[in-house]
Amino acid sequence: MKPRISLYCFFIWCMYMLPVLPVHGQLTTVGKEFWVGFMDNNTDGRNGKAVIVISANEPAKGTIDLSGIAAGMVYSFDLAKGESYTMRVPEYDLDLLHRNSGIKENKGIFITSTGKVSVFAFNERFKSADGTVVLPKRTLGKDYLVTSHYEITPNTTPGAEMNVNDESTLLVVGVEDHTTVEITPSVNTIDGKQADVPFTVLLQAGESYQLKAKGDLTGSRVRVRDDQSSDCKNIAVFGGNKWSGVGECGSAPDHLFQQMYPVNTWGKSSIHVPLKSRSSGELVKVLAAENGTTIMANGQSKGTLDAGEWMAMDVGPDEVVSIRGSKDISVTAFSKSRNCNDQQDPLYALGDPFMVTLNPSERLLEDVTFTSMDIVQIQFHYVNIVVKQAGINGMRLDGEDISAAFQPVPGNTDYAYARMEVEGGVHRLNNPGGFIAYAYGFGDLESYGYAVGANLENLDFSTDTYYDNFEVIGENVTCLDQPFTWKIVPENPVFDYFNWYIEGAEEAKFGAEIQHEFKEPGTYQVTVYASDGPTTCDHIEEIHFDVSVVATHAKILGDDFVCEGMGPITYEAVEMKNIDHFEWEVTGGELLSTEGNKATVLWDVSSDMATVSLLPYTEQGCPGAPISKAITLWDPATPAAPDGPEEVCADPETSHLYQVIAPEEELGYRWFVEGGVLVTANDQERVEVRWNALETEKRIWYEVYQKAAPQCMEASEVLQVRVNDPITATPAIQDVACHGGNSGEIRLEVSGGKSPYTYQWSHDGSLNSPLAKDLDTGAYDVSITDALGCQVHYTDLQVEQPAPLTASVMSNPGTSCYGMADAEVVLNVSGGTGPYRIDHEAEVNGNEMRVKTLAAGSHAFIVFDANDCQVDLEVEVSQPRPLEARIEVLTRSCPGESGGALMAIPTGGTSPYQFTWDYGSSTQATLEAIPKGEYSVTVQDNHGCLAFARERIQELPPEVRMPTGFNPQGGGVNSIYQPVSSCPIEFTLRIYNRWGELIYSGSQGWDGTFKGDLASNDSYTYFLEYRYRMDGEYISSQKRGVFTIVN
Repeated sequence: MKPRISLYCFFIWCMYMLPVLPVHGQLTTVGKEFWVGFMDNNTDGRNGKAVIVISANEPAKGTIDLSGIAAGMVYSFDLAKGESYTMRVPEYDLDLLHRNSGIKENKGIFITSTGKVSVFAFNERFKSADGTVVLPKRTLGKDYLVTSHYEITPNTTPGAEMNVNDESTLLVVGVEDHTTVEITPSVNTIDGKQADVPFTVLLQAGESYQLKAKGDLTGSRVRVRDDQSSDCKNIAVFGGNKWSGVGECGSAPDHLFQQMYPVNTWGKSSIHVPLKSRSSGELVKVLAAENGTTIMANGQSKGTLDAGEWMAMDVGPDEVVSIRGSKDISVTAFSKSRNCNDQQDPLYALGDPFMVTLNPSERLLEDVTFTSMDIVQIQFHYVNIVVKQAGINGMRLDGEDISAAFQPVPGNTDYAYARMEVEGGVHRLNNPGGFIAYAYGFGDLESYGYAVGANLENLDFSTDTYYDNFEVIGENVTCLDQPFTWKIVPENPVFDYFNWYIEGAEEAKFGAEIQHEFKEPGTYQVTVYASDGPTTCDHIEEIHFDVSVVATHAKILGDDFVCEGMGPITYEAVEMKNIDHFEWEVTGGELLSTEGNKATVLWDVSSDMATVSLLPYTEQGCPGAPISKAITLWDPATPAAPDGPEEVCADPETSHLYQVIAPEEELGYRWFVEGGVLVTANDQERVEVRWNALETEKRIWYEVYQKAAPQCMEASEVLQVRVNDPITATPAIQDVACHGGNSGEIRLEVSGGKSPYTYQWSHDGSLNSPLAKDLDTGAYDVSITDALGCQVHYTDLQVEQPAPLTASVMSNPGTSCYGMADAEVVLNVSGGTGPYRIDHEAEVNGNEMRVKTLAAGSHAFIVFDANDCQVDLEVEVSQPRPLEARIEVLTRSCPGESGGALMAIPTGGTSPYQFTWDYGSSTQATLEAIPKGEYSVTVQDNHGCLAFARERIQELPPEVRMPTGFNPQGGGVNSIYQPVSSCPIEFTLRIYNRWGELIYSGSQGWDGTFKGDLASNDSYTYFLEYRYRMDGEYISSQKRGVFTIVN
């Protein structure tokens, strides 16, 4: 089996093409690290061989490590560019094949190289061999759906049982330690695993696990289920069959061997080129990755598959088939058993089963070196090549131009194919325009086949959009209001974790395939973060692009109302925006013709419903919202009479409402009145009419017509109207007696209208009487309704009241003196109803009241008006503070002198004050220049209140001090050392030097000389004796101290 190379050449599609960040780590079947395992083959222990072929793209040294199977067993290689190395291990030396089902083994083979190499594995047995290209470790994935094969082979060979050793197989090889693998077999396995029941296996690097089943394991799922969301481990998966026929045509079973490709590397289309020299045709299996996958072959629908489901197609000899899925698919071609060949074919004996997974037709490589297996039984070696038509001339095989060998792919002329015979050994294919190729060979009951590889340069991440119900034209087309699938395909399948951030979306979306819908037109920025796990393992790539979402718009012009007798009507689409093409659709009539933007329709007025619609499409094929025009087909019965009163009040100023019963928006109306006038426009659904009671005939009706077709009209039935006599009422109002009271009344005398009457008062909704009593002051409304519902409204029936009775103090000076009862309060009365009175003796003169002889304090009065309404008034009569006086001594005189001064200080009473002293004639508050003695003062305030005070003044003894230093040469009084006194004194002064010598004594001050000379600067001691006369006696005193002379 030959693996299809798991690389796709996709493009990012968008309304406007934007660049995408390139992937610098390229995906290719050329690599430096590989893991492979060999599945069970129907060998006898002697005739089987495990073969690994390594082709060098550049100088390479490396090893093939078998130490997990046999301790220390390692094969080495050292290759130049273009050279190949083959390891062939017979099973009798070391059995590398897995023989068990459901048992974990350690048979993973690890290949490592210093340079880039391609690796091919072949499971050989005489007349039972197959091979596969081996994927580099970095291209492996985490999620696989397996393709294998199983069938019941007819026992056409006597004595041979063909349906033994024919189990379908799958193999998982761990490439990293601690990898949890979940396997869900599609059928029961021979070791008891149940179909569709997942189970897990923990694998270390190099450990392997094979399943075998007597049924087709195609559709089995194998995926990594590690606990850590950031885990980036991958696995290698293989599928096939131990020894099976293909085509149910008898003998010649063979081994089937193919490495599986991760689901995220699948594509949507493949081209099957028939195998040369085989008259049997081929079996092709198509496996779906997702639910609802529609399969097409050469443009014909083959059915729909859900995830894990598959279908088989029997392809005739020399039949080229283009296979396409609506979602990702895996396509595998199977070479049939020899007996399926035409027995008349000279090459009937050639061939045997093998399987090869086809590359997506977009997945092109440019240069590859491969090996056509040099096996003894193989007689013919071939290579099938697919290229794009534009790249035919660049195709080279081993350096030779082979463009002449190509012919178009039927039904897919963008591509061409060729089938070339080659020799066994190493070959090179190259084409700058890209190609896909498969190597295979046939011999007597022998065959092999595999994809030669894939090699992509300058890989990009690619996105595309898919819609379930229609096709679009262009790249990354995003349609308004259309749910779609948005898919990102990395050209390097190591990227399998994607976070989508779409402008306007509330949350990020995750996955290689997301669902989205744009609800508003506009240009949206899209950013996709790609990594190989929920967190970064190797790197994260960002993809940025914009998409444009447009809304279609148009208007349909033409009549939208049709009545009997109208002929064909032409409709025109105008103001079209973002519409490339459109279709007309008509219900309820016949579309007679279309021309340009116009359509002509003949309507059937008996239809229940009629519309003319425009079905728009954008240039990219996006369907816009249908633009419809509803058509009214009119065949009416006579409209009912207007809905409104048949008897009305005889009020010429009152309008009455009449309306159409069940009006329709598309209809227009015209009103007609006799005996009254319309006060509103006459073309409304409802109108107002004022009736004239003097007119004898009063009636109203209307005509109805279709707005779109005013010529279609119908008159309604007529409504007769009668006008009653007007209702009148005479109110008698009694006002409230006292302000704030509720003694008011309103009495109504009613006539006119039709009795009995009902009354609705504004102040009491429950009062139904012509008499309203116990009313507060204010405005009252009343509605009077007669038996026919005619009404009259009386508003602003005023119940009045006198102004509030108030009494205020106009004058309240208080008592004249403290404790007197001579206060007079003057009151002013207003409001109420005069004359007024008070509950206290007073002089009343109109609004003024004088209340006299009041003492200080609070007085309560009640004032009455003529209706005995009253108001309470409390008056506080004030009085001044008690008048008091005291005398303060300001200055005392020296003994025997008149230098004293007194001040009278009054408190209380009412200023200003007058003062009368009993000494001298002073009327001021102060009395000055007085000797010692006792003095009195009389104080009178502004109201004549009196207060008295008395005080004695004593003489003040002198205060004497001596200077602490002096300067005899200072001049003036400071040049004499003498006592300083506040009053006259007599004194004797003695001066001593520091040795106690008396240097001066006298009753005058010292001039600072001693014996005619100035005394020296020094400290001196003084002794002062002084006396003064006080209260008729002499008083003596002494002072001692030290002073300093400073010259």
